[in-house]
Amino acid sequence: MRFLTTAVVIYTLSLTCACTPGSGVDDSPTALAALQAKADQAQPRDRCFLYAELGSQMTDIAGKQLNSGDSERASETLKLVQRYAEKIQMGVCR
Repeated sequence: MRFLTTAVVIYTLSLTCACTPGSGVDDSPTALAALQAKADQAQPRDRCFLYAELGSQMTDIAGKQLNSGDSERASETLKLVQRYAEKIQMGVCR
């Protein structure tokens, strides 16, 4: 069940990213680190949204990495997306 939930979240995030190309999101490492820190310190009601936002941005980055032929980095990025999906699931279960 946990794998299915994680897969659904990742799939949903990838669809969201596919539907909003060029959304103008700042995907610099500094901006992502700031968003990660904000999500980690957020109130429980906001935390899931912020992790979903992080997952969405990281999915965009993984897509760019795959398009540029860097499948190894894309795989690592998708592992981060999976961690965010797990954090979302933990937040929903509470």
